[in-house]
Amino acid sequence: MLLACVRPSSFASSFAADSARGADISVPANGPAQVAGEAKSEPTADEAGWKLAQQHLPELLPVLVYLRDHSPERYQRAIRELDRAVKRLETQRRRGPAFYDVALRQWQVRGQIDLIKARLKVRPEAGDRQLLLTQMQNLREIELERLRLDRDLVVQREAANAQRLTQAAQLGERLNRQRNDLDRAIERLQSEPVDATTPAYQKAIGGQANSSRAAKRESSEGPQITGKPE
Repeated sequence: MLLACVRPSSFASSFAADSARGADISVPANGPAQVAGEAKSEPTADEAGWKLAQQHLPELLPVLVYLRDHSPERYQRAIRELDRAVKRLETQRRRGPAFYDVALRQWQVRGQIDLIKARLKVRPEAGDRQLLLTQMQNLREIELERLRLDRDLVVQREAANAQRLTQAAQLGERLNRQRNDLDRAIERLQSEPVDATTPAYQKAIGGQANSSRAAKRESSEGPQITGKPE
C-alpha cells in the first residue's frame, strides 16, 4: 500500500493517476537520491509524513510537489494519510525491530506498486508491467514474512501460557495440601473437649500441680498399715 501499513490505500485510485498526468511521476536518471535532495528545501519537510516519503519512498515526492502546487486539498489528504502511516509504523516499532522492518518494507513496496499502476494508466509500457509483476512478487514474500512473525509471536504466547498454567497447577496442588492440613487441624481441635479435666485448665488453676505433689507424697510415704498387731 502507499499510505497505510496493512490495509489497502485509496491513494492511487483517487489521485495518483491525475498526478502522473500532470507531474509525470518518474524518478530522475541518477535515482531517488536526487529527488530526496531537492525536496529538502520543501516547506513541508518538517512534517512526519513528508519525512517518511523522503527517507523511504522518494519516488513519491514529485507527486506530493505536484499535488501541493495544483491540488492543495488532495495534497493535504495525502499528507494526513502519510502521517497515519507514520503512526502505524511506530506501533509496529513498539512490537519489535523485526515487525517494524517488515511493516516498513511492506509500506514501501505497496507504495511503489501504486505508483507503477498510476504510470501504467497514463503510459502503458512493458518495462513497467514487468516491474509491477516483480514488485507484486516482492510484496507476497514480505507478507509471508509478516505472517511468519505473527505466527512465531502466537507460538511464544502459547508457550508462555502453558508455563503459567503449569505454575498455576502447581500452586493449586500446594494450596490443596495446605487446605487439607488446616481441615485436619480443625477436626482435631474440635474433637478435644474443654472442661474441668482439660490439662490446660488444670494447669491454669494449679490443680494439675497440686495433684502431682500429692501423688509424689503418696509415693514417698509408701503403703500404710492400720490396726493392732497380734
